[in-house]
Amino acid sequence: MRIAPLTAFGTILAVSVAMAGCAKTQALNVLQASHVAIAKPAHVLIQDFSADTGTIKASTSPLAKLEDLVGDEAAEQSRQLGQEVREVLSAELVEKIRALGFTPVRVGASQAPAAGDVMIAGRFVNIDEGNAVRRAVVGFGAGQSSVDSEVRILAPGNRTLLSFEVHADSGNTPGAVATAGVGAAAEAGTAATAATSVARGGAGAYRSASAHQAAEMADRISEQFAGYAARQGWVVSSGH
Repeated sequence: MRIAPLTAFGTILAVSVAMAGCAKTQALNVLQASHVAIAKPAHVLIQDFSADTGTIKASTSPLAKLEDLVGDEAAEQSRQLGQEVREVLSAELVEKIRALGFTPVRVGASQAPAAGDVMIAGRFVNIDEGNAVRRAVVGFGAGQSSVDSEVRILAPGNRTLLSFEVHADSGNTPGAVATAGVGAAAEAGTAATAATSVARGGAGAYRSASAHQAAEMADRISEQFAGYAARQGWVVSSGH
């Protein structure tokens, strides 16, 4: 099967950028299989993305370093971060694919798409929590958190229908030093450290900046899926 760069109508969706403040989330290097026409799938399988432990960097905040002095928790922090990011992405994708009018089914790593189904699969190649204090105080990309993934939409037989990469980060918003002076910067650093502590003990909200990036990543993935679905005639494109 020949994989060709997405052109013409697809170019519109080839690089999609969402700005939240100065945060950036974009889909890149979109490739679509040529001359493949399949019927609307009965189910869209959402496979939990994989992540090697070496690709996960937990927070480098002062609180995290203090915890490392008390006991070596780096491996456990990385495990928890990877688990949260994976959970957020899968859960968000389920909701977004359902909103497009499809029937999503979340599946494990060993699952393959059966006849009549397609699957969204992928892997994280980078999960970097960054440093919340540096983001709050310095800004301009200092302490930036980021998540990168490689994504494929698969047909039965694990045939690749569409592949692309997604990058999400916390952006380059100015920190408190630039916007409010040194005194406010010190307060911002303290607040950022306290917020990290509360987030780790809280429930319901995302516990990490990387999880926020994973939620934004789900937007870009669902947009790419929606564009492919429109080109296949599974849904009616709002622009046509």
